Amino acid sequence: MARPTTTPAAEALQPYTVTRAMCMAGERVEVGATVHLTRVQGTELFAAGKVTPGAAEPAEAQAGETGAARPQFDASKIAFRIQLGALKAEMGVDAMDGLLELGDIEHRSTTGWHRYLHGRFASAEEARKALPMLQEAGFTDAFVVGDVAGRIIPLAEAEILLNQD
Repeated sequence: MARPTTTPAAEALQPYTVTRAMCMAGERVEVGATVHLTRVQGTELFAAGKVTPGAAEPAEAQAGETGAARPQFDASKIAFRIQLGALKAEMGVDAMDGLLELGDIEHRSTTGWHRYLHGRFASAEEARKALPMLQEAGFTDAFVVGDVAGRIIPLAEAEILLNQD
């Protein structure tokens, strides 16, 4: 007996409201926009905190009676860090001592990964200026990331958040 199959083209699209700015198909999608996704896409983006089920209210309804639009993001919650590495196993004591010599190192452990971050910078430009010194110190794969209220996000996503109107 053949099992029924569903092709992606046959799967119904559902409306979702964007809760964090993101890129889809190479285009920037603003917070509050309505996008139509498959169930699988919607579930994955919902789990990542980027969308919520349902269509967005019209802009007039969001503004309320005063006509003042609510701010989309508090830029003061964004900082920039330099990620020195992400490892499956925690660093040994000797290696950690070497990291601590750099100063301002933070170790974060999440679901099987150990991230090592350096500094806290007010702008991406400040973090980029500090990057060559760390690369010369042997962290050749180090790169700048965004830190939004304690959550590490890609630099590009942090810059999108900062550039929202």
